[in-house]
Amino acid sequence: MENKQLFHVIWTIFNGYPVWDKNGDWQKLADTYSELEKHDIHYHLYKELKPEYLNKTPKQELSLLHEKAINQLKSDIEKLCKENQDRIVNGLNIKMLKVDASKVEMLVFSNSM
Repeated sequence: MENKQLFHVIWTIFNGYPVWDKNGDWQKLADTYSELEKHDIHYHLYKELKPEYLNKTPKQELSLLHEKAINQLKSDIEKLCKENQDRIVNGLNIKMLKVDASKVEMLVFSNSM
């Protein structure tokens, strides 16, 4: 049996703050990860989530996605991840895909190395 690892992937929109940027507000995400630890589910972050946030507004206006773009992006991601659709993400096992006006969020299983 293959050993699978669960990945949580987040892409923010243009001019949105990346997850690790202390200027943004990712407290809900930090709380979610803390809850996982309470249930003995361990994780590794690519970059540390800052314990404090400044909640600054971006210097430029955010480029929010509209409903048509949200639906198209979700459809494109799902199609690319199917078997024999893309040479890089071929057959990616998506457990959760959420696309909203400011971000794309995915939970995916992948073979662990």
